[in-house]
Amino acid sequence: MKKVPKKIMLSLYSNTSTWEMKQIIGKYIECAPDNMKATLDGKDIKESENGKSLSELKIKGKAIISITQKSYDDIPKAPLMDDKNFTPKGEQVFREIFSRFSTNGLMNPA
Repeated sequence: MKKVPKKIMLSLYSNTSTWEMKQIIGKYIECAPDNMKATLDGKDIKESENGKSLSELKIKGKAIISITQKSYDDIPKAPLMDDKNFTPKGEQVFREIFSRFSTNGLMNPA
């Protein structure tokens, strides 16, 4: 596992979006942008603000933005397989995924 630096200094343009900022930071800490929670001056930068530029959020030079990895502890967990067979919940999950993403009864690569 890569050692994550405690501080990263970045120079970004004011028209950089918060999503682009998270992508850049994600390369340093090996974390996907959608798994990050960004905080500025103790206030969370909401996911709905990912498309906004740093200037729109009034983020200026030498601002300190804290990044933490989101916690997924509140998501219920359930076994999807028993030995070599799907559990009833596992079968339901895969059927929902298949019906949502299949076309004409086939899964297509993205």
